[in-house]
Order: sequence, then C-alpha cells, then structure tokens
Amino acid sequence: MSLPFAGDPDESKVYQSLKSELLTELTSTQFETLRNGMFAEGINGLEDEYRRLLLLGMASNTYGFGPIAATAQVVSRVVDANETSQTIFTPSSGEVWQVIGGSLSGAAARLFLFYADNVNGISYEAADESITAGQNNPLDFFGTPMFIDENISLKQSISGSPTGDVTTAIGMIRVR
Repeated sequence: MSLPFAGDPDESKVYQSLKSELLTELTSTQFETLRNGMFAEGINGLEDEYRRLLLLGMASNTYGFGPIAATAQVVSRVVDANETSQTIFTPSSGEVWQVIGGSLSGAAARLFLFYADNVNGISYEAADESITAGQNNPLDFFGTPMFIDENISLKQSISGSPTGDVTTAIGMIRVR
C-alpha cells in the first residue's frame, strides 16, 4: 500500500535512487545525500519524499533516532609535558556526537577534560582525573551524558609536572 494521498512510488526520487540496494546495505551517507538535495518547501510531492526517506531509514535501521551504526570511535590524543591545552574533538558541521566514556594513562599528572563553547568563549569542566606513572584510569564524566556539535569542542588540559607523555582516549558515537 502506498502512502495515503501520495504520488506514484515509481516516480519517487528516493525509491529511484535506492531501488537496487538491499535495506541492510543502505548507508547514512546515501540518506544524507538525498536529504541534502531536498528543499524544505513540502509541496509538489516533496512531503511524500520526506516520508519515504524516513520510512526507508527506519526500515534499514540507518537513518532515524539514536546512535548511528558504524560511527563509534575512540579519539586518542597524546599530550607532552610542554603542552598545557589541546583540542581532542570538534564535530563537523551538521553532526552531533555523544561522549560515552574515556580513560587517561601515562605519566604522573592531572587531566581536566572540558567542553569549550566555540561561539561564546565559555567552557566548563566535564571530567578530571589524577594519575601516577603507569596507571590507566577511567574518566568520570560526572554521570551526565554529553552531546556536542560544531559549536562545542572537547578539550583537555594537563596540570602538574608530567614526567612524560599523557594519553587521553575518549569513546564517542555519532547520533545525528
């Protein structure tokens, strides 16, 4: 059954572009490409295309709500004793990422992880951890899930007198 009051599915740009793909083979990039070619006018059958795009995305478990499959990653940065601050991650325009955990390892030091507002110049602490040489400690993010977009950078700052390199590893997953 077609969408109620919708045009012929055979004339759908969404279906024409993706008809040779199995649902399990569809990627978020394909959906983003189709979406980027649509205007937000909702006339001339475009509203039906929005619904088809959403239906296919949900059916393929590729495009919809929650974390996006195959986007999880661990971002790792090494800070040496001469660095005081470093950006770990800033999402690209249009992306939203969730910070899901992290750890600190290396020389004796104290790490401060913070979120920096790239628009207003404000920052706030997200986690802090002290380590002694040779430890690998999980970071405590104060029990709060954090989502960041291109306006917020995840940064780190090391204090104390590290006797060598300090490595921060942060787990992230894209949600939009």
